[in-house]
Amino acid sequence: FTLTGIGGLVALHRTVRISVGEGAVRAVVEDDFHRFRVALRHDGQVVTAIASEGLRTPYSLCTAAGERLGEMIGLPLGPLAADVFTRIDARLQCTHQLDLAALALAAAARGTSRRYEVTVPDPVDGSTRAGVDRDGTRCMEWVVRDYAIAAPARFGGISLGAGFTDWVTRNLDPDAAEAALVLRRAVFISRGRAMLEQLDRSPHASGTGGCWVQQPERAPLAGRMVGSARSFAQASDILSDSDRAWLAFDDGSKVCG
Repeated sequence: FTLTGIGGLVALHRTVRISVGEGAVRAVVEDDFHRFRVALRHDGQVVTAIASEGLRTPYSLCTAAGERLGEMIGLPLGPLAADVFTRIDARLQCTHQLDLAALALAAAARGTSRRYEVTVPDPVDGSTRAGVDRDGTRCMEWVVRDYAIAAPARFGGISLGAGFTDWVTRNLDPDAAEAALVLRRAVFISRGRAMLEQLDRSPHASGTGGCWVQQPERAPLAGRMVGSARSFAQASDILSDSDRAWLAFDDGSKVCG
């Protein structure tokens, strides 16, 4: 696990790709700690089927958490990914698979594919400048200090904690709100880079209740996948590269079986 970045810049890189097909959406996320796929089917009005794969996970039970996505069957399509979080308890889901499924649902409503690339440099004196590109163009950038946004002024002082999803939904258009949620998640994920040795010393997930694996009754059974973390600081262009055929619906597999 190397912490050497391009031009000396050490950072978390995260890619989210969402591909829209006929009555179906496929989506993948990959970063230092995760690689998940979600496949969704719909009838133009509601979700009719959904499935996921955990291809690289921090804990042994993360993949099994994907079965919880079945709660989304019957949800109406809509352009706001955040609407999913008002209908489903995220604490009883895998955070990253639910995020990906919500983005897939919004893409089904739009009828267009998307790609997000996020960079969150390791903080210096508690501050970092995090940015997200959508389809190759920078769409949002923040100066983050102690997990609140310090700049630009439009976001100044907004905490990335509780209440953030509601704030962006009320104050931003659907595209900007979606980009903000994608960027915020990456900022939180980036904290794990400094905690990797500490996380690897624990044999299982912590029972903080933040997600399905972290529920107190389940955390002792969720073994730590030591050695699963990677750094893409010198090779961010290969993120999700092996998912291209799958995303293009050219791999010969059925969507959701």
